[in-house]
Amino acid sequence: MFLDLTSLKYNNLDECETDLERCLFLTKNMEKMKEKPKDYPMFDELFDAADISHMVNEEVVKYSESRMKLEEDRAGMEYYGQLQHEEGLKEGRKEGRKEGRKEGRKEGEHSMLRENVKKMLNFGMSIQDIAKVLGYSDSFLSSLC
Repeated sequence: MFLDLTSLKYNNLDECETDLERCLFLTKNMEKMKEKPKDYPMFDELFDAADISHMVNEEVVKYSESRMKLEEDRAGMEYYGQLQHEEGLKEGRKEGRKEGRKEGRKEGEHSMLRENVKKMLNFGMSIQDIAKVLGYSDSFLSSLC
């Protein structure tokens, strides 16, 4: 297949209507362009590849090493973020268990107190006398039963 790029009717990238037309325009005019088109990030890789093709071998090696370092850094940050997230979840679970135990003990104490108050009431003690003996208010003991 042969494409005649000289017959393209567009004078600038913004006149192109489709991505194919933009791609053909860039293929024809890339050498003349001073910078990447800002409104078309889809062509960034194309410009990067063109920049690399003009590098000498040593520059290509350095560029490749810097890209690999960048990818390693990104992967490291992603991994570190995942570790931090997992540590946060672990800490949250630990705090939740601690709070749950505290609530459970409190509920257990209330349950035991409720049973003891019922027994004392069954022995004929008044709620006022039970409150005095146990050191709680009448209203609190009444709310338990």
